[in-house]
Amino acid sequence: MRNIPLKENEQILHVEHESLLPQLPWLCLGVVLTIAPFFFFFPFLAFGYAGLIPLVFFVGLGMSFIVRTTIRWRGTICVLTNERIYALRQLGPIDRRVNSAPLHTIQDVAHRRQGFLKPLLSLGSVRVLFRGVVPSMYFERIRRPEVLHAIIEELTGATRNAPSLKRTTFERVHLDPPTS
Repeated sequence: MRNIPLKENEQILHVEHESLLPQLPWLCLGVVLTIAPFFFFFPFLAFGYAGLIPLVFFVGLGMSFIVRTTIRWRGTICVLTNERIYALRQLGPIDRRVNSAPLHTIQDVAHRRQGFLKPLLSLGSVRVLFRGVVPSMYFERIRRPEVLHAIIEELTGATRNAPSLKRTTFERVHLDPPTS
């Protein structure tokens, strides 16, 4: 995974992307703004170069909505390793915020589904509280937040009880190949 400085014995155990469903209205608006001006291509062309300016403007605006939404969606993720938790939030094409904290500093994990539409779409948020001065991490618009919540709890429980942080219960259950 790019932009994540992993230590020598650190392995990525779980990656959770933000759901695409809340981004669909912006993507649809971008597609409409990109395609709709071509239905009026000949009326725009009747005005010569002055008619091409609005055509290019609306197509460019639609493409910018599509690109911006895709970049923000693909770049906003939660990464769990056997030692740390990372929150990567893509705010723009060249603006990325990366927060990380050790798993043993996690004090509390909670998930929430709120509103009318989010429970129907299985969307929610996960909040991770830490001991000390590390700020809380929020992962919003997560599909099935109870799964991420359970994985974080399992990892933190395994790392608190394990004498070594290198081999946790989560790794043994989810990463080792099944023996037949």
